[in-house]
Amino acid sequence: MNTNVSCNEKDYSRIPAFMIKTDPDEYSLALEDKKSQRRRLNTAVYIFLLISTLAAYEPIRHNNFVRYDDNAYVVNNPHVNHGITRQSVIWAFTETYLGNWYP
Repeated sequence: MNTNVSCNEKDYSRIPAFMIKTDPDEYSLALEDKKSQRRRLNTAVYIFLLISTLAAYEPIRHNNFVRYDDNAYVVNNPHVNHGITRQSVIWAFTETYLGNWYP
C-alpha cells in the first residue's frame, strides 16, 4: 500500500466503478450531448417533413385553372387582378362575390 498518498489524492482502484461519483463536468457534457442529439434529430425530422410536403405538392405547379369557377373567382375578378391592396383586403373580408363569401 502506498503510504505517500496525500489526503487530497484519491485512490479509486479498489472502489467499484458504479460507486464512484461522476464529475459534474462530465455529467453536463453528457446532457449537452443528449441535447445536441435531440436537436439534430428534430432538425432531420423537420427537413424530412419539408421535403416530403414539397414533393407531394410539386405536381400542382403544372396544373392549369379549372373551368368550373376559376375564371369567375380569379381570372375575371378585378379585386384579385389588382393585387393585394388595402381596399382589396377590406373587400375580401366584408363583401360577397358571386353569392359566396371567400376571404
